Amino acid sequence: MTLKTLTATGEKLRTEWRELPKRIDTALFQGDKDALLTAQIRERQIPYEILLNLKRRAEAVAEQIRADMEAVERQREAIRAKLVPAIEALENAWRKLEPLQREYLSLGVGNETELAYWRVEKAPYGEQIAYAIDNRTSRLRRELETVQQAIANLDPLLKGVAEGDSKSIALAQQALREGEGLLPAIRAYLSVERRYLTRETQQ
Repeated sequence: MTLKTLTATGEKLRTEWRELPKRIDTALFQGDKDALLTAQIRERQIPYEILLNLKRRAEAVAEQIRADMEAVERQREAIRAKLVPAIEALENAWRKLEPLQREYLSLGVGNETELAYWRVEKAPYGEQIAYAIDNRTSRLRRELETVQQAIANLDPLLKGVAEGDSKSIALAQQALREGEGLLPAIRAYLSVERRYLTRETQQ
């Protein structure tokens, strides 16, 4: 199931929750026991279902992040395959260039403006990490950690609602009324979800 579909399901659950008081009142007024029982059952079920929906969305996002990480790894290997011979070609060219530059300098270059003096610096890639903190792999890892933390926080809530824990039910009901961002560790997750939902919508 796609993230877009799961999100639409969550919206339907919130709409149903908002309409429950009216359904219950109508059933009471009409003396419709079946309709009243159905509404009361849904009143108990929806808080669990909204948490389960959120968890499934988070799992879908985690799956997309892992797919992105695999794609980045494949891209890195493909670029590395081109980079290795390019470095070899550069080193070969440098071995020819550097003696010529030194000899040219030793003769006195005067007011040379057409040629540039070239320098080549070698350094481990690790030294460049400080200048590329927001590289794609690091960002994806941070996003995956955020999503995994959200799932870890949802699991005990789901268990609590299923077992009738009043605090867990109250939290789920509050999320239905005021938004899922009120749940522990979910606000950060939702910002990640929005990015993937937007991407899925644009595809």
